[in-house]
Formats: sequence, C-alpha cells, structure tokens
Amino acid sequence: MDISSISEKYRKISKDVNFFALLLVASSLFFSRFLISIGFILVVFNWVAEGGFKKKFEFINKNKSAFYILLLWVFHLIGLAYTENLEGGIFDIRIKSFLFIIPAYGSGILLSNKRKNIVFYVYILSALIASIISSLSFYIGNDFASIEDLGGISLVGGNLYQAILINIAISLLCFFLISYKKSKYSLIYFVTIIW
Repeated sequence: MDISSISEKYRKISKDVNFFALLLVASSLFFSRFLISIGFILVVFNWVAEGGFKKKFEFINKNKSAFYILLLWVFHLIGLAYTENLEGGIFDIRIKSFLFIIPAYGSGILLSNKRKNIVFYVYILSALIASIISSLSFYIGNDFASIEDLGGISLVGGNLYQAILINIAISLLCFFLISYKKSKYSLIYFVTIIW
C-alpha cells in the first residue's frame, strides 16, 4: 500500500473528520480548553493529511487575509527565538493558534451548508448553555462554579473572552433570523438573542 492510496482513502473520510473537529471546537469553546485544543489539533492534522498542498497554497496566495494571518503566526513563532519570556511567548502562540483554523478551513475540503449550520447551531447552543449556567451560578449560587462577582462569570477563559464568544453567537442568531425570516425557528432565534 503506497502513500497515494492511503491519502486517497483518507480524503474519503476527511470531510467527516473536519466536521467532527469543528463540532468539538464549537461545543467546547465555553467549557473545556483541553477539548478546544484537541479540536484544533484535529483540524490542523486533517488539513495536513488531506494533502493537495499546491491548491491550498494557491488559495492562501490569492486570499490576502489568510496569507497575513499565517504570516502573523509565523512571525510569532520566529519571535520565540528572540524572546526573554519564552513562557509568555508560548502562551501567546497558543492564544493565536486558533487563527490558523481560518486559512486551514478555507483552503481545505469545505463543509456543506447543512453541516456548517449544524456547527453554528452547536456553537450557539453551547453559548446559551454556558450563559445559563453562569447566570444561575451568579444569581442563585451553587458549588459548580462558585462565582462571587461578574469578573469571574466565565466558565473557561476570562469574562472578556466569553463576552466576545457570546457576541459571535448573537451575530450568528441575527444572521439566521434575517436569512430565514419565515423559518419555524424564528421565534427561538429571537428569544435566544434576547436572553
């Protein structure tokens, strides 16, 4: 069995691997740094395992924003050789590593609209669940999160991190509300935005 046949077999399942990895990231952004890391590692692994690098680099070359995102990330990697604070530099790389997912997703095998919407819905649902848990923990109080002030309301990361992610979820809900005006889910979108 040669490498090209293995690569060809992998391409048949790479859409499913990509879908699973994005679902993992979308569902864990509010709850688990470990699962977020696993999801991102799967996305990067899938991008490499798919092959077709010539096509991918053509995409990155044509898409200037993807090129600059990767360039920023590469500069950060190079900067690790010169920094006196290696621990802070590695932390910064970890924080910015999610930027790699944008060109990796755009230049790899894309999801169908149906699967993309499922990833968005899972993301919105996880944002809703996290905001409900955080709100209940703050206002009612329990041992699960033990939040004493609003600065600690986020389950993972800081409160600014969670606020940005919730704003993205609200933007997605607004998009669905505007795009699917006559959808049977419009009321659910609206109520979730208000929450």
